[in-house]
Amino acid sequence: VLANGLAPDEDLDGDGLLDEGEDTNGNGRLDHGIWFGSSGIGVEAVIETQVAYRPRRIVGASLSELVVPRN
Repeated sequence: VLANGLAPDEDLDGDGLLDEGEDTNGNGRLDHGIWFGSSGIGVEAVIETQVAYRPRRIVGASLSELVVPRN
């Protein structure tokens, strides 16, 4: 996915864990940018954005939504 401000996927080895050297923006959590995961009866869609507004200052936002399919 190519989009303005989308956070880069930091999970370099794809194990779902924040390993040493993967926290590229230094916020102490594993950022994916965009991902989908199973959540109960639906699918959780998550979008994370980030923008640097000053040197070494990053502002981010996260939006998650549970999508429940209907027939």
